[in-house]
This record gives sequence, structure tokens and C-alpha cells, in this order.
Amino acid sequence: AVFAHQALERYRGEIPVLGVCLGHQVIATSLGGQVVATGAPAHGKAEPIHHSNEGIFAGVPNPFEAARYHSLAVSRENLPDELQIVAWSDSGMVMAVAVPGEATWGVQFHPESFLTPDGDLILSSFISGIRCGQDRGEPLTERMDSGAF
Repeated sequence: AVFAHQALERYRGEIPVLGVCLGHQVIATSLGGQVVATGAPAHGKAEPIHHSNEGIFAGVPNPFEAARYHSLAVSRENLPDELQIVAWSDSGMVMAVAVPGEATWGVQFHPESFLTPDGDLILSSFISGIRCGQDRGEPLTERMDSGAF
């Protein structure tokens, strides 16, 4: 995860970021958050996830079922001010974070899994935000073509 931290530090705020599982944890720890053992591994479990109905969760049923494959999670304790919790489990475990004002999102669950029936809505919302230029006011492809990376 060392390289992931370095990449996030270098490009956060410049390119859209969607961290899934470990990527979610990298976002939190790179901003000063902590990752802790959950006590009970969640491997291949589909469980309800509640959310704030904003950003990548706009239009997603609330709650929705999502696949969980993890034994670590971002701690609510000492959560950096830069991070906003935007989704959580029935037990209150952090399931998604966002950096307000940036196209930086982290999700603990797996939107790409068949156990997350509405995962395509979340991924589509993230991609739509990029296409609409919500990250910096211009399409990502134009920035890539210009050599900004």
C-alpha cells in the first residue's frame, strides 16, 4: 500500500479517485485516519448499507445490499476532518467516505461484485461525475490528452 499512498498524495484532487476495500482504507490512512480489526471477518457476505443519498450514492436505494470481503475497517474514532462518512453498516461501521470538494471517494464494500446488485449505479455515478467534469470542470479525457498526467 506504500505506492498507493504515494500515488494518492501526488494525484488526489487532480484526478478522480474511487478506492475500493483496501483503496478505501488507503484514502483514510493517507489523511490521518486509522484502520482497525473488525473482530469478525466479513468474507463474501451481502449486508445492508445505509448512505447519505449524495454524490455517488444519489439514486441508489437506501439501504442497499453490498458485498463485504474484509476483516479491517476505517475507524470512526479520530476520523480526519477532511473525510466525510457517507455510508455505514447496520452496526455503524464506516462503509464509505468522501473528501468534500473533490472527486475522491472510498468504499469498503465491493460495488463490482454480483452480491452488490446496485453496484452498477454507484460505479455509473462515479463515471458520470467524471464525464460531467465535476472533478475540475473539464472532462478527464481532455486532461489526459493534454499530458496533465
